[in-house]
Formats: sequence, C-alpha cells, structure tokens
Amino acid sequence: KIAAMAPRARVAFLYGATEAEPIALAEHKAYGAAERSAMRAGGGVLAGRPIEEIAVRILADPQEARQREDMTVSRQIAGEIAVSGPHVSKSYLDPARNTDRKLTLNGVVWHRTGDAGYLDESARLWLVGRCSGKAADAGVDPLRVEAALADAPGIARATLVERGGRLVRVYQRARGNRRLEASEIASQVSWCHADEVAEVQAIPMDTRHHAKVDIPRLETMLDRGACISRVPCVLREEPGL
Repeated sequence: KIAAMAPRARVAFLYGATEAEPIALAEHKAYGAAERSAMRAGGGVLAGRPIEEIAVRILADPQEARQREDMTVSRQIAGEIAVSGPHVSKSYLDPARNTDRKLTLNGVVWHRTGDAGYLDESARLWLVGRCSGKAADAGVDPLRVEAALADAPGIARATLVERGGRLVRVYQRARGNRRLEASEIASQVSWCHADEVAEVQAIPMDTRHHAKVDIPRLETMLDRGACISRVPCVLREEPGL
C-alpha cells in the first residue's frame, strides 16, 4: 500500500534488534510471487539479505555450540539466529545477561537474538518466530501461520496459540466480512495442524511497536472465553513445518 501511494519512494523492510541494528534488509520489490507463495506455504517472513557489515549464523543448539565451537545448521533448516559484527553489542551493562544472550565461538562474540529463522538457498534470511513460546514448543511457529494468513480473504490478522495441550488458530475478521468457517481457514494452512479455530474481536498487539502479537494477552482472552466463536477443527490436517 505504501509503495502504491509513493511509487518513487524506496520502500524496504528492516530487520534488527536493539543489540544489533540493522541485521537484514529486504526491498519491497523482493516480495514477488515466489516469495508470497513460500509465505502462504508456511515459509515464514522474508527478512531479506544480511547487510555486508554483519555475519549471521543459524544455531541448532546454542548450548552445544559453546562446547563444539560450531553448531551452524544447513540452509533451509530453522534455528536460532545469531549475529556478529562491528555494530553488534559485545556485552550488556549487567554482565549476568551475557550468559544467556552472548556466545563466543573461536574468539568471536555472537549475539543470540532469540528469534528463529533460516537462510534460503540464496542466502536470504527468513523469520519464523521466537525461539520460545508454547505453540513453538508444540513444533509449530506461530509466525508461519501469521504470515500465511496475512493476505487471506476475510482475515485481518491471525496467529496460533496452545491452550491446554490444544493448538488454536485465532483470527480477527476483516472489517465488513462475514464469519469464516473453520474449514475455510484450515484449507489455507493445510500444512499446519490445529485442534480449534477461535474468532476474536481484535488480536492484541505489543504496546511498544504494535508489530507483534501479544501472545500472553491473547492467551488470557481465550482462557476467559473472550471469543466471538471457538469451534473444533472438522478437518484433520497433517502436521506441517
């Protein structure tokens, strides 16, 4: 929408963290048919190519990486994103925080972002969510679902949470649209199993940037029954990515 409003402007997606900004950059034009198809298939969100000044590693197991000095995974396999470079902070003011967030491999300090992602065959970085999270613990990254349903007809926003051992797809209806059947949503993310589908008035977002789903608040809403509807999934989908 922004690109359409300002056709001569350079529109780009910037990925980074307070400790490492920026990490990767994706031009608006990079989101072509192949990329959008990959997102709908559960590929996550394209963050773009890492900038020249930074090195990126995808860690399968950060704890084991400390012992073996290297645990980088192969392309297309997701793990924790770790970065190193001249603009990446080497330490926190409170050294105690370094234990969990900093990793030294072969004398180089790497910052563990806490984000999960992977590098594709073109060395572009894709995000699939946070390394922590109950839905992620169940083997499904919520961001994959959020990205897949971002442009789905009738849906303003959607995500995935786990409540009581059951995976729940939660969606917010687009303004002026009818209520969607559970099977309609399931057909668009058939690669991802879910036990229930819930519709809410509005999916809460983080108060700082209004860019990430506030999972704890959403979980509280579901536990309190603050749903327009919540029904079992009729179709049995195969577990996906």
